Amino acid sequence: ISGAGSTAGEGPIVFGVPGGANGLQTGTTATIRNAVIGGGYQHNVAYYGQSGTTTLLIERTSPTVGACDIGNNSATTGADGVMVQLDGTAVGTVTIQQCRLRNNRLAAFRALVGGTATLAATVNGAEVVHSSQGGDGIVLSNADDADVTASITNNNISGFPGAGVLVGQ
Repeated sequence: ISGAGSTAGEGPIVFGVPGGANGLQTGTTATIRNAVIGGGYQHNVAYYGQSGTTTLLIERTSPTVGACDIGNNSATTGADGVMVQLDGTAVGTVTIQQCRLRNNRLAAFRALVGGTATLAATVNGAEVVHSSQGGDGIVLSNADDADVTASITNNNISGFPGAGVLVGQ
């Protein structure tokens, strides 16, 4: 999937609307497997939730390294490779497994959690690389009474002018 969207909030894959409709129905799992996603106007993959319990799984099961690649969003309007925003009472699990996240304008993977929402984020075996654009690698942030639990293991994170991994409130 490449080159989708022409205004803010649009991109190759978008689940939900910030502060609006949930991206996934409660109790469901969205799986993105062995996909090459790029060229987004804003985020390449965006997932928004305000309530309920949902899961997003982005993984490579193919032996080919480039089979899961999220990157190269717009150099002028692009934001994050993968953006997760949970608010309200949402409970989410996001797993990125064996994928390549590269050349995204602001961050390779960003999760923002507010209200009383809860996020369990896992990034394992990923190649998180800055090339010609991008400020940060993995950014996980909570506000209000929100909780974030992170497991960041066995990754190759390199070349970022900002943080490789940033976790904070």
